[in-house]
Amino acid sequence: MDVFGAIFVAIAVIGVTAVLFGGWILVGLMRGLGQAINLLIGGGTVGPSRLPGTPRVAGNVVRCPRARCHADNPAGVQFCRRCGRSLVAEQSVAPRPTAIL
Repeated sequence: MDVFGAIFVAIAVIGVTAVLFGGWILVGLMRGLGQAINLLIGGGTVGPSRLPGTPRVAGNVVRCPRARCHADNPAGVQFCRRCGRSLVAEQSVAPRPTAIL
C-alpha cells in the first residue's frame, strides 16, 4: 500500500507543477499579446526606456534612473519614493585635508 501512496503523491506533485507552469506560460502570452495590442493601437512605446543616464524631468515629475525602478516622483524630491536612489545629480566633492600630528 505504501508504494501506491508514493506513486499517487508523485503523480499529484507532477500534476500541480504542470498546472502552475501552464498558468505561468498563459499569463506570459496574454501579457505579451496585451503589450502588442497596446503598441499597435496606442502607437507609443510599451514601457520605460532602459537607457542609463540622468533622471528625466517632465513637468513636475522626475523619473528614477534606476533600470529596475523607473518610478515617477514629484519634482524637488531628493530620493526615489520606491527604491531610495538619489535623484540629485551627484556632485564631486574634494576630499577634506587631514591634519598630520
